[in-house]
Amino acid sequence: MSKPGATAEDDGWLLLLVLDPAVPASRLVVLDARDITAGPIASIKLPLFLPFGLHGNWTSKVLGADGEEQAPRSILEGV
Repeated sequence: MSKPGATAEDDGWLLLLVLDPAVPASRLVVLDARDITAGPIASIKLPLFLPFGLHGNWTSKVLGADGEEQAPRSILEGV
């Protein structure tokens, strides 16, 4: 994602979905594309657990952290 007013190809942000299976919780992490080794400039805990393979596994069922089926809801609900 480019920063407003960007002039260089790497003048932007990298957005990553990060999964911590020990919690379990998912986070949206924002890194400066010019210096990813500096660590996140923002880290947002998501209200839903997003499992690995989210891009290729679409289903009408939603599983909670405990593995129990839940009603589908917006990922932004409650944010």
